[in-house]
Formats: sequence, structure tokens, C-alpha cells
Amino acid sequence: MHLHVEFKFPFLKLKKCLLQFNKGLTIFKNGKFTKIENQFIYKLIKRSKNPLEKLLCYVNLQIQNFAMDTSIKIFKIVSFLEAISFLLLLFIAMPLKYIWDMPEYVRVVGMAHGILFVLYLFGAYWMYEKLNWSFKVLGIVMICSVLPFGPFYADKKYLPSA
Repeated sequence: MHLHVEFKFPFLKLKKCLLQFNKGLTIFKNGKFTKIENQFIYKLIKRSKNPLEKLLCYVNLQIQNFAMDTSIKIFKIVSFLEAISFLLLLFIAMPLKYIWDMPEYVRVVGMAHGILFVLYLFGAYWMYEKLNWSFKVLGIVMICSVLPFGPFYADKKYLPSA
């Protein structure tokens, strides 16, 4: 979702500006879209004398931070639920099935775990893009999804604390 805003930065002579929720500030300059990093937005806020420009840049930063925090929280929740469902499947449902001949728990917990596992993998890729992880970190986080207690390790090691 984009908020289209037209204004001019006095020292950059920008005609159009797109405020994006998670990609930084993208400007339209010389017929091309260019991404500006957050550090540069802070410089724009400090240098600008126009209160509207300062407000728009500040709002963009707040929206980005909120979107980032929300996406990380969502991934942490999915990661926690996936880890718990895996542990329930391994240590409760499977013994009930094979020792006490009660397979219905494996169906229920297995289905929940399968859905959470797929969500975890999609979420890991989502974090790979949002947090600029290396491919190696993405691989480690995905391998953690198949290890008992792995998502807890990945959460502590690779996700920023909220």
C-alpha cells in the first residue's frame, strides 16, 4: 500500500514521493524510482525547513517501524506455536498413537503442526526480506523448523527483541 504525496525537497528538487510501509522512502526522480534508506530520511528531517516535509518523513518512519514491529511479532507468534505443536506431536501425540493406540491426537495435532510449519517457512522468507538476512541465515532458520526446540533458538539468535 502506498501513500502518494507530491511536494518538493528544496535541496533535492523532487517532484513526487511515495511513502511505502516497509520499503523505505521511494522517490521519483528523473523518470526512475529510487529507494532512500532510513538514515537518509533522518537527514531529510533535520535539514528540512518545511514543517510539512518534516511531518511526512516522520510519519513515514513511524509507519515503517510499526509495520516492521508487527511483522516480527507475527513471525514470533507463528514460530512459538510451530515449536509447541512440534513438541506436542513428538512427545505426546506420537506416544499416544504407538504406545496406547490412540491415533486421533496425531491427526489433530499433526494437521495444526503442518499448517504452522508452512506458515513458519513463509514467515522465515518474509523475515529474510524484511531484516535483510543472508541466505545462510535463512537456511539456518528454515533448518531450525525441523529440529525440536529449533524455532526457540532461531527466535533468540536471529530475531530482534521487540
